Amino acid sequence: ADVIKGNVIQAGTALKGLTKIEFDQYIGSLDTHIKNNWALPEWMMSQGLSAEVSIKIDKTGHIIERRLTKKSGNTEFDSYAMAALEKSNPFPPPPQKFTDLVGIQGITFAFP
Repeated sequence: ADVIKGNVIQAGTALKGLTKIEFDQYIGSLDTHIKNNWALPEWMMSQGLSAEVSIKIDKTGHIIERRLTKKSGNTEFDSYAMAALEKSNPFPPPPQKFTDLVGIQGITFAFP
């Protein structure tokens, strides 16, 4: 007879404790890296636009996929966000324990 298993607890993929802190620090460094390459015309800054971009990077820090996940409604603003990513490529390489996370799940950044 087949054995039917009930609820089985899985290890999960949530980051906790020091690993979460390390990941947040790495993401913070990427955000700073991108924002250093974020150049927006002054007239556009006062329009209250925002966008979100999701990226996946490989173990060397190169972008392998990028996608606009939340458009601003202004194609020029969205282009500036994508240009900031291009200027930032390659990124600092991820710590080895985060390569799958940033390469498969990806990371989302908000602009501005």
